[in-house]
Amino acid sequence: MPVSSLRWIKRVLSMVAVLLLLFGIWAGVYGASKGLTKKWRGMVQEEFHRHGISVSLRRLTLDPFHGLVAKDVRFYHKDNDEALIASMDRLALDVSLIALARDELFLNHIEVTEAQITIPLTPKRQRSKKPSEDGKDELRITGFNGRIHLDNHRISVTNAEGEALGIKFLLNGEFLHQDANDDGIPDIALTTDGGIQTPPDSSETTNLPEPGSDQWNESINTALSRLQKSVNLLRELEFPDGSPRLVINTKAELDALEEATVDFQLNAPAVHWRNATLNDLDIQATYVDGVASVSRCTYRDTDGEFDGELEFVRATKRLRFSLRSQTKLWDLITSAAPDLANNYVSWKDSPLLELAGELDCAQPITPANLPGQFEGLIACGKVRICEVPFDYVSFHFAGEGTTTFARSIKLRHASGLIEGDFLREDDRFKARAVVTAHPEELTCFAFGSRGVERFLKRFDCTRSSRVTGKLTGSGKFDDIGTWDLQAAGNFEDVRFNETSVSKASLHWQFLNREHIITQPSVRFAEEGTVTAGRIVHKPSLSLTEVTDLKGTVRPVTLLGLVAPDAAHILGCYEFSQPPKVTLDGVIASGLGRLNNFQATITTPGTAFIPVCGTPLPLKAANTQLHMVGNVLDIPTIKGTLLGGPLQANLTVDFASEATGMKGGVKVRNVDFSKLTNLYRDTPAKDSAEADGSEGQLTGHIEFSCDAGDPRSLNGEGVAAILNGNIFSLALFGPLSPLVEAALPEAGVGYSVAREATANFTIKDGVFKTDDFEALTPAFRMMVKGTVDCATQRLDMNARLNARGVAKVATILFSYIFEFKARGTIDDPKWKALHFTKQEQAQPLED
Repeated sequence: MPVSSLRWIKRVLSMVAVLLLLFGIWAGVYGASKGLTKKWRGMVQEEFHRHGISVSLRRLTLDPFHGLVAKDVRFYHKDNDEALIASMDRLALDVSLIALARDELFLNHIEVTEAQITIPLTPKRQRSKKPSEDGKDELRITGFNGRIHLDNHRISVTNAEGEALGIKFLLNGEFLHQDANDDGIPDIALTTDGGIQTPPDSSETTNLPEPGSDQWNESINTALSRLQKSVNLLRELEFPDGSPRLVINTKAELDALEEATVDFQLNAPAVHWRNATLNDLDIQATYVDGVASVSRCTYRDTDGEFDGELEFVRATKRLRFSLRSQTKLWDLITSAAPDLANNYVSWKDSPLLELAGELDCAQPITPANLPGQFEGLIACGKVRICEVPFDYVSFHFAGEGTTTFARSIKLRHASGLIEGDFLREDDRFKARAVVTAHPEELTCFAFGSRGVERFLKRFDCTRSSRVTGKLTGSGKFDDIGTWDLQAAGNFEDVRFNETSVSKASLHWQFLNREHIITQPSVRFAEEGTVTAGRIVHKPSLSLTEVTDLKGTVRPVTLLGLVAPDAAHILGCYEFSQPPKVTLDGVIASGLGRLNNFQATITTPGTAFIPVCGTPLPLKAANTQLHMVGNVLDIPTIKGTLLGGPLQANLTVDFASEATGMKGGVKVRNVDFSKLTNLYRDTPAKDSAEADGSEGQLTGHIEFSCDAGDPRSLNGEGVAAILNGNIFSLALFGPLSPLVEAALPEAGVGYSVAREATANFTIKDGVFKTDDFEALTPAFRMMVKGTVDCATQRLDMNARLNARGVAKVATILFSYIFEFKARGTIDDPKWKALHFTKQEQAQPLED
């Protein structure tokens, strides 16, 4: 061939090459900027569908470095184009042009580089048109790199890496799928007898809902809801020491993902969630043939290490588990499930927990019924149970179905030890305990009953307080009305209802919501002892029933032991030594119409009864009192007051707004000088120093009043003094110098009255007498006037006329000496008015 021809051919070929190059450049630029036609996108989408994947592409472009690139790719359920599974920003497609020309599967593999995948977490009807900025309604996978190989029946994922929710992952998997060109005609086979055997129609043997149906959509929404909850939980995790690494190897059929085989491994240097930090977290798990197994789950925290295993069989829904932990596991559990938190137990140290068992998750799981069996051990250093601190707690436990028991329970306290067992079977329980410890520890046996807890908290204890005894209990766990708790024991150095007890022994029973104490024997810290046949406390009615309670103790102490709210009734009475007391009846908490009790008090020593602010000593006193409703009736008080007999009665009505009182007092031959000495500001050492003579007081008074209101005092009475110095009374003491001045004979001012009598009345708090008369060897004195009990102010007039030697000394004729008093009882101001001849005297002024 001539050279010229060759040159011409070269030129033509060069021009063609240039044109082809320019065309390729133009096609690449056009394909990259404008994208390939809809026909090409349809071909690629059909190709994905033939691999069992339903996708939509917004753009399909040519990239000079990556070839065919699909952008804004959305993946759907293959049988429902509305069920969006995930979206990806870009995919690089490796295609076979030869296979494309032959109309065969032409996608060889997919290259993903730094892609972003978005998985929706809400149903389509709940999604907004614009994606949320915070991404709460979707799961985003960033930096996704990997290679996906496609062939007729398999999709292989190799070294797919990315990051989601702060967790870096590596995925290798193989997903098998049914050939899209399968004609759907079931295979047939000949049986041994020449017949035809066909496999069962899968649509008849499965209960899977039809894609797109309401039931199918509901199942999808349920799955998305569960996934969203899991994602929300993962979003709360923090990784202070770097991202965890998750490695997943799997093999599955796209049409039967529940039968997949998955190998799962997670390693994290540190995971912080709410109040818990897990260090060196290592989880290894597999899912094979419907069985999920966690062969290794370990981590550690500041208190210890955790090591656990579990296995879940999908077909039978049975869960097997075992673990050993000395970490803050309870804090982790309550962080995940706050409803499980309670106020009864507070772990100060992390407990050692060993637990193994099996559960049937196909059945309802409740605290009262655990379908399966388990056993374990708990041991802990410091723990608080019902706010009671313990230094050490340990027990073994086990359960099966509705039966749960704890054995070898040990609760060690600084003061002692509690040991026991507990059994719950169906809805009933049994308990046993042996106690040698501080009484406050008993509150942990209240089992959440406020009534029992309130009763136990009536004990006010010191460091030296002790209780020893045995406790048993039974009943329906959730019905306190069926509980029968019994205890027999001894107490030392405690306060019960604010009453100090040095030693006590009793048998206590809690039955039908009532506290029953039988045969108690109590020795009080200060004085006295008490025994009783039976004490029944009814919290629901605020009542205490007492039967045959006897003691040698102050009445206020005895009443305070069984009914502290009513003890103030007898709180004003004191005794030189404990009297003998008996008590029977019903005592209401506080004052109420249900009170109906009676008591007798016999005093071998001296009782001190307050009268006008001064305690009067009453020897050999004995009394009976009866309280019905709000009315306290003391029909008889007998004793010896300063050498003379006393008899009194009193009725107090606590129901009235002002606490109405009425009663009477009779005395005979009471040592007058001793009585007046009690009311002196500075009592004399003996009677002779007080007035130089003896005297006796006899009289009686009947009265009524409202407690604390002097204006309400009304009554009347009679008083008589024999052989007593009337000037020893505070009222007449300042009159003595005036009388001495008028009758200067020695000793006249201190003359002893052979007889002094008076009738008096009290009306609206004003004491009045019109006929006080005292007769002494030197004079005769008559007094008339009033004393205001509220203000203590007085208005008195006194008249004296001389007798005997004094009369002779006044020049043999009688004079009337008149005096007037103002001021108060404590400070009376007496002054002389005038002297008048006896025949000219006028009646005393009122």
